[in-house]
Amino acid sequence: MTVLRDPKTGIGQSVTSGGMAVNKAICQSLTEHSNQHEEQSYSAVISVTPTGAGDCFFYITNNDDRDAVVTSLKLHAGAAETVQVKIRDIGTVGGTHATLTPVNRNAGSGKVADVTCESGVDITGLSGGDIVDELVIGTTMWRWEWLSGLIIPKNRTVSLYAVTGAIAIKATLGFCFLCPCLEP
Repeated sequence: MTVLRDPKTGIGQSVTSGGMAVNKAICQSLTEHSNQHEEQSYSAVISVTPTGAGDCFFYITNNDDRDAVVTSLKLHAGAAETVQVKIRDIGTVGGTHATLTPVNRNAGSGKVADVTCESGVDITGLSGGDIVDELVIGTTMWRWEWLSGLIIPKNRTVSLYAVTGAIAIKATLGFCFLCPCLEP
């Protein structure tokens, strides 16, 4: 067995004669690691009835230097509805909305997410975003999970739009912050 050393840090990695790394590992999802070790996993819980067709009813902007990773979205509607998930919206927010404080998913943590997060019946002023997903929902609660995550760098936004509008929507957006220890 050979030990290769990082030229910058001197930290070694055992390698077999076949060129494979020798490891012992604990496998955790990104969100579980972020929650358990970093205490940086959050839920934004939304309950609104968007006023009309095409209305934005939620957005979250990352103010942290670390990337935020949106991992899941749970949705329920009073009737059939389509929700557009957009990234890269820009603009100055207006319309009817209120601050929403995401909840830390670790009951032992007092950490808060460094984000601007709002929900409302008709958030205006955002535009230019790209639809990354369209979710068809109804009276059964569904949970979508992005295995790739939706990566939200500092000063970038994820927003949710009701295609039909005037239908009650309940949602929970799950997100966490990427631990610096996981970055290359």
